[in-house]
Amino acid sequence: MEEDYTLEPMTQVELNDIAKKHAMFMVGKPGGRRAVVKDRNLDGLSFEGYNLGQSDFTGCIMSNAHMENVNFESATLFGCDFENSNLKNAKMVRADMRGADIESADLTGADMTGADLREGATLIKRKKKSSSNAFSENTAGNVDFNGSTMNETNLTQASAQGADFSNTEMKNTNLQGADLQNTDFSNADISNSDMTGADLRGSNLDNAIMTNTKIENTEKSGAKMDNILTEGTVGEDFTEVALSLDEYIRHHVSWVGSAGREGKQLDLTGKDMRKLKSLANKRLTAMKAIGTTFAEMDLIGIELQSCDLEASDFRKCDMRGSDLRGSNLKGANLSRANLRSANMRALMFDKADGTKIVKPCDFEGANLSHANLAGAQLHNANLRGANLSHADLSDTDLRRADLRGANLKDANMNSALIAGTIFDPKEETG
Repeated sequence: MEEDYTLEPMTQVELNDIAKKHAMFMVGKPGGRRAVVKDRNLDGLSFEGYNLGQSDFTGCIMSNAHMENVNFESATLFGCDFENSNLKNAKMVRADMRGADIESADLTGADMTGADLREGATLIKRKKKSSSNAFSENTAGNVDFNGSTMNETNLTQASAQGADFSNTEMKNTNLQGADLQNTDFSNADISNSDMTGADLRGSNLDNAIMTNTKIENTEKSGAKMDNILTEGTVGEDFTEVALSLDEYIRHHVSWVGSAGREGKQLDLTGKDMRKLKSLANKRLTAMKAIGTTFAEMDLIGIELQSCDLEASDFRKCDMRGSDLRGSNLKGANLSRANLRSANMRALMFDKADGTKIVKPCDFEGANLSHANLAGAQLHNANLRGANLSHADLSDTDLRRADLRGANLKDANMNSALIAGTIFDPKEETG
């Protein structure tokens, strides 16, 4: 029979006393004592600004903790649970973090130079209906940074074999010389980072954003790198076509206004638009742009009603206040795009017999992970099979939207309107 472990909780007063005595120990004052805390529950406590270098917190729960500017240099943090903790500007140089769980933590500005992030025996949470914390011991597990924020983190020469960096935001991160064999960087934002001399053998970088990332002298044999976004041109560079954008738009406006009798429809299929940097407030209604690259562009207020944008790349685009009503975005990549207050409702057309045609915005199979959709209008939208993990859907109008098969892991749906929204049917429990 599997044994359950309910870790003894620690109070803030107790932690404060331990930290005070440890600080005295670090400078050799009488009465000081090294902090050695093992297998305790410190959920939600504040470590802010504490100097806990060389301490030992093996197997402790430190989830939801406040750890800004904490010093864990050379500390033993083996198998600890840091889930959802604030570790901004934490100093974790040469810390032993084998088997740690750091899912959805904020490590912005943290220094993890020489930290040991390899697989290790850890405490793995088991999902239970009871409110108690139940754990199984001595189970091997990789370090989990999934969904964390790690911008400007220093991981120089860190050992992170098998670590999970999927969905992380780690812009401007130093990974020089790091051992990253078999790591998962899928769907991560590693832009402007330095991976010079890193070992990426067997790693998964599928769908990672790596614009201006240095990868010289890296070992990449066996690495998966499908659909990564770099500064390299994808398809045809639009700036090298015969006419200017304004000229193309004039022909397109004439085509729209004459119902196709004059001018010519704007077709950007397969083009890389990024050198233009901005299409903000452009009126491109009924445009065709299949498999087009718009990534990281300024598209604020752009009008893209009734467009065919299937499989296009909008990663990290600023699309606040854009109008996408009735458009086809099947399989499009809008990961980390800012669609705040965008209008993505259905369009309605009158038929000759007086009936109406409803044309919803179609995001079937699209990637909207980490997208900011706060306050957006997705009334009647087709979101079947879409990836909405970590997306901000707060105050979003999702009435009568179809979310069957959608990935909503860690999505924020606070105050979202969901009257008539179609979700996957709940599994019957016996």
